[in-house]
Amino acid sequence: MEHFSAEEQDLGVDESGNKRLPDVGVWLKEGVKKWWRNRGRNITVRYIDPSYQVRSVPANTSDAIYCSNLGSSAVHGPGCRV
Repeated sequence: MEHFSAEEQDLGVDESGNKRLPDVGVWLKEGVKKWWRNRGRNITVRYIDPSYQVRSVPANTSDAIYCSNLGSSAVHGPGCRV
């Protein structure tokens, strides 16, 4: 994979004056697909950007369980239940 560096892109700063960083999720998704393609396999990678999930209430216990299941399924594959 190509080297990922926040220094390569200037995305400006946010409202608080902090440097905006590029989205590592998209870079990682493409890198995983490329790694498998170089080994003769085409795969589908789903990237869920959590910033799109707008909530009006604080996270609760079921949110923690859901996130744990998502993480487990991401690591162990389709054999895990979500």
